[in-house]
Amino acid sequence: MKKYLLIISFFSLNLFAQKPGYYNGTEGKTGDELKAALHEIINDHIDFSYSDAKYILEYAQEDPANSSNLIQFYTGLSLAKDGWGTDGNDHNREHVWAKSHGDFADIRPMDGDAHNLHAADASVNVTRSNYDFDFVTEGTYIEEADAYYNSGDDAFEPADREKGEVARTIFYMAVRYEGTKGEMDLEVVDALNTSFNAEHGKLSTLLQWNRDFPPTDFERRRNDRVEQSQGNRNPFTDNPAWADMIWGDQAMESEIEFYELNSSPVYPKAGEPIALSFKVDSVDEVKFYWGNTYDAYPNEVMLTASPDLPSYYVAEFTPNSVNGGELVYCKMLATKGGVKDSMFSNFYLEPDGQVVTISAVQGTGDASPLADQNIAIAGVVTANFDNIFFVQNGDDIRDGVPVYSNFRGHIGDSVKVVGKAVEYNNLTEISNVTAVYNYGPVGEKEPQVITINEIGEDYEGVLVEIQKVSFNEGGSTFPSGDTYPYPTFTVSDGVNDITFYTRYNSRLNNMPIPNGMVNVKGVISQYKDGYQIMSNDTSWFTPAVDNVPPQIISVELEDRTDKYVWMYVNFNEIVVEEDVEEEDNFSVSDGVVIKRNYFSSTTPNQAKIIIENIGVGDYTLTVSNIKDAFGNAMSSTTFNFSSDINKTTAISEQEAAQLVTLYPNPVINGNVEVSSQDLIKSLSIYTLSGQLLYAETGINSKSKHLNLESLNVGHYLLQVNTVNQSITRKITIK
Repeated sequence: MKKYLLIISFFSLNLFAQKPGYYNGTEGKTGDELKAALHEIINDHIDFSYSDAKYILEYAQEDPANSSNLIQFYTGLSLAKDGWGTDGNDHNREHVWAKSHGDFADIRPMDGDAHNLHAADASVNVTRSNYDFDFVTEGTYIEEADAYYNSGDDAFEPADREKGEVARTIFYMAVRYEGTKGEMDLEVVDALNTSFNAEHGKLSTLLQWNRDFPPTDFERRRNDRVEQSQGNRNPFTDNPAWADMIWGDQAMESEIEFYELNSSPVYPKAGEPIALSFKVDSVDEVKFYWGNTYDAYPNEVMLTASPDLPSYYVAEFTPNSVNGGELVYCKMLATKGGVKDSMFSNFYLEPDGQVVTISAVQGTGDASPLADQNIAIAGVVTANFDNIFFVQNGDDIRDGVPVYSNFRGHIGDSVKVVGKAVEYNNLTEISNVTAVYNYGPVGEKEPQVITINEIGEDYEGVLVEIQKVSFNEGGSTFPSGDTYPYPTFTVSDGVNDITFYTRYNSRLNNMPIPNGMVNVKGVISQYKDGYQIMSNDTSWFTPAVDNVPPQIISVELEDRTDKYVWMYVNFNEIVVEEDVEEEDNFSVSDGVVIKRNYFSSTTPNQAKIIIENIGVGDYTLTVSNIKDAFGNAMSSTTFNFSSDINKTTAISEQEAAQLVTLYPNPVINGNVEVSSQDLIKSLSIYTLSGQLLYAETGINSKSKHLNLESLNVGHYLLQVNTVNQSITRKITIK
């Protein structure tokens, strides 16, 4: 089997820890098998919008000699970072794989992928247009870029300094986007004039450029820095040979291959010994060097060969001159038959700083007790937005906090963040971030299920789920405008509302707003005195499922008139209007008369009932046949409540006997006839202590036959509710 040059950076980027062996598992693979393996490694990166990607580019292409400038693509000029625009030497975000080759303008994640985007000279970017890449023998010369183009051949030839990086960018896009998960399938082809297809060329030329112009130190540094935000790498910057192994018909000249990389410890600290092991077959000599800058390796370390594992080498060293939060740059150099090849790797030392809990940052009040202090926190990433991500280190209140930084991890990654605790418009957050250290995936946090009414300072920064709610704007789409203030929406449970917030470049742009009842997962943020919920993408909206009937949560009384009292029956969810307004679905013990029921769309989880003849004391409310929005109906349910209002209409026992007659009473054989001067709506039987034994509604007759054989001998209370009043008679069973 042919051996290929392997230039790989497996522990990478300036403020981010990359797990050792990033490309382990690709050994021995070629063609489509290697392409598929690399796709699985770099797939599902943390995507940013095209708008926010410029901040990644300002860092990725930063001039090593002047941190206020960036190095422009195509021209190689060092210009101020803030020089974004469309004129002259302004910076543009150049899509090296032109966005018309697949038509992915404004479509995430393709449009904002910073491995494809380069901060380039605006005028050269316009001239390049969407041409394929090839040698241009007869064309127009672009002096400021030392480049050529030929519009007739649809070809653009950049300067030698960009040729290799252009090729490796095109190869990255063809591997990263394979048509999975609704993304496009991009293919590199050996042709020109490929615009408006999901293709880019010219393959044979790009393969040659990749061989002739290997990655520079600056290109490798750019790869490190893009990974710090996106969490994935361009594998062809790490190993240019893979391009020929996938698309080419020739090997690289070298037959040296480094593979099976491991390190101990996986996450080293400053002053701690590091052991780096790797395998390289059948070479004459291997050397190991390290340094603390990306382009110099002044320190040599003696390698130890493993006696038990042929071709394995171990470098053990302690980089005492490197502080926590800084990189250790490593280089392995192998020689075989006079040919030398190198492998590069980076160790990011865990940043210094004693970790404080997020609950300590949030404090017990509205503002952080650690405001304006430099701190370190640790937790799991719960949500990722373009300019902010959220971290949570527990499953309780005050355990979450937003972090303003482009350096981050995937949702479910464990991270350590070093920055400053600040208060911004009443939101406690971490900003001025100097380090984000990633310990790798530990699993996504489960949201805490709460109601809108519970949202407040306790849940600021916390991942939650609000169930059985709806969008007031349901059925329309989330807009994609780019003006401030950014659009907001309203989520309601029928009683309470919460603002749903989305930035103009959100992943939700142009996506449908859920119509109907849903469960909304999101993180709680705050702006001034208002709280808001933010969702990562449409997968955070799930259909609400409910097979549980409504429940009574409280009964409130209000003394409204000389005669009548308003009783408010509150349910735990929205209930059906027709059921609430059916008077026979409600009854109250001890002679309380229900006059009328009301439903209000402003409080759709409540029944408003006018009652009379209630006094001071304890009562029992009986409710039945009330359904929720899912059609779940309550069976006969009782709820005990107390009254401190005295509006009883005294009826003597003699008057009650005239209005409602019982025959026979005492009841001897279990059968009794109940007769009334008015239409009977419902009746109930209670023990003398108030326990409900029997209830019947919907009678609508002036008489009712009862069989009471199931009752024991003794005394009971019979409550008869007529259209005009409620009458209680004592009934005796012998």
